[in-house]
Amino acid sequence: MKQIADIRIQPLVPDDVEVAARVVMETFRTHVAPHYSQQGIEEFAKYAEPDSLQGRHGHGHQTWTAKIGDAIVGVLEIRFPNHIAMLFVSTNHQGIGIGRRLVEHAKAQVLNVSPDAETLTVHSSPNAIPAYRKLGFRECGGMQEKNGIKFQQMTMELKAYPIL
Repeated sequence: MKQIADIRIQPLVPDDVEVAARVVMETFRTHVAPHYSQQGIEEFAKYAEPDSLQGRHGHGHQTWTAKIGDAIVGVLEIRFPNHIAMLFVSTNHQGIGIGRRLVEHAKAQVLNVSPDAETLTVHSSPNAIPAYRKLGFRECGGMQEKNGIKFQQMTMELKAYPIL
């Protein structure tokens, strides 16, 4: 298994959009889709399709990939000023710190764009709540559902986690 030092975080480039969307959907199908209705699966698939991903990038959203060599193993999308819109790490690369590296990158980007930002938020899928807790997020409110997508609003205090 590759080590965390082998991981590069890079902005999404047009040549990588198709592969990034495939990584997101493969991971979604394995880990998230079992918790969603058919409506939620279809809604998410529209959001994650390559044209949608590319269309949001640079328009209030920024997307980064985590790569090992030339392989995309993770995808992070931020909706500014402070919301993680998507965070996916391929199944075969989970548990080695890629998600943590992507969240650290998100915190740095949010504070770079909005130095006074106090929190980073995410709408976690039910299965990802424990992972987000490990990363320092806490639940706020109860489980919600919109257009078939179940999520738990979570937040992380940025001032408690200074960027070095």
